[in-house]
Amino acid sequence: PAYTLSDEQGRYRFANLRPGPYHLRCQVPGEGREPADTLVEVQRGHKQRADLRFPPFKKGVWTTRTYLDGLASNQVLALLRDREGLLWLGTQGGVSRYDGKRFENFRTADGLPHNKINAVYQDRDGALWFGTGGGLSRYDGRHFQNFTTREGLAHDDVRAIYGDRDGRLWIGTFGGGVSRWDGERFENFGPEEGLVNPVVM
Repeated sequence: PAYTLSDEQGRYRFANLRPGPYHLRCQVPGEGREPADTLVEVQRGHKQRADLRFPPFKKGVWTTRTYLDGLASNQVLALLRDREGLLWLGTQGGVSRYDGKRFENFRTADGLPHNKINAVYQDRDGALWFGTGGGLSRYDGRHFQNFTTREGLAHDDVRAIYGDRDGRLWIGTFGGGVSRWDGERFENFGPEEGLVNPVVM
């Protein structure tokens, strides 16, 4: 291997390399990121130019928040930033809302159907939807409205939520396929309707 240092403008030069292929790697000291890498073919009597591109460097400090800071659980499964800038975190132990200073937690005692939160979605009306291990839940800022197989949901283990341009919700479940909610009822799609796999995440 051969090594060289770049100047302040990022320019570098290798001299007297033997002909052949080389993996050119650029490592920034003190950075935890993967080094840039490109393949260069060196030929005798020819100058070869190779550019390595790094994404822009961002300076900052990572801060970790855990259940000791008020988070419902250290196992975070879903994350959403709502239109007001609040963070909603779906965890194994309920939903946590974070305003940048403190957490407020919501669990089954507050109206959720299950404490395992796999998905979080905000619809175009501003309501929040939670995919849980025990059904789908809609939160209007005051109350939870829950939906399970009793209301027509394909399966109670909800893993994904997506809203289309018509305002309908598509709910992916673990084992029941997909449910589509139009605001009044569910329509379900599984292997019998042509879905390849009933597990939709």
